[in-house]
Amino acid sequence: MRIVTLDTETTGIGETDEPVEIALVAVNGDAWHHGLVKPHVPCTVEARATHHITDAMLEEAPPLWFELQLGSKLCLWGSAIVVAAHNLAFDLRMLRQGGAAVPTGGICTWRCALHLFPDAPGHSNGVLRYHLGLEVPGLAECGLPPHRALPDALVTAALLRHMLETKTEQELLELTTTPVLLRTCRFGKHRGTAWAEIPRGYMEWILRQTGEAAFDADVRHTARHYLGT
Repeated sequence: MRIVTLDTETTGIGETDEPVEIALVAVNGDAWHHGLVKPHVPCTVEARATHHITDAMLEEAPPLWFELQLGSKLCLWGSAIVVAAHNLAFDLRMLRQGGAAVPTGGICTWRCALHLFPDAPGHSNGVLRYHLGLEVPGLAECGLPPHRALPDALVTAALLRHMLETKTEQELLELTTTPVLLRTCRFGKHRGTAWAEIPRGYMEWILRQTGEAAFDADVRHTARHYLGT
């Protein structure tokens, strides 16, 4: 089964935002596909400040389905493909909001990195590239700057190849859905504090939150771990 890394650049991060660029990279080969796509909503200023794709650049861009279809013709997308992305949930959500049919799962290299490299100084694919000393074939030749879809997908592909040196595809799929044991708290009055040093009462309060106030699975798992429950 082939693995393809996916990256999107988008109009923003909200519930009505859509992709403005996609890239697909075959992890075990040199094939890739990328292109701008025309969204139904304008880019936010914050998004443009990251990827520098303007609404004017998108005027003549094709729709999302067309670019994904081209990717399929290159055998980079389809039912026999495992999709990987650095924050997979975000990219799949954006494709879905753009009207594309997307896989229900895949490999999230960001979540896998949280498990495999807990002491890294950061877990963006750019930080991990330099922290791990990764070579990124095709990056210089792609002709696009950082924070565009193709360079990011190429870096994610290099990161995934590094992970596959010690983990199987199935193990990475399992790590993607396994709660992460966090090292430091990233919110509230204990932001930046090691979880091992957070008062038990605060962790008990975290576990009492329900509904929209409930914390995510990683935070709950970490609190339970340090509470010994």
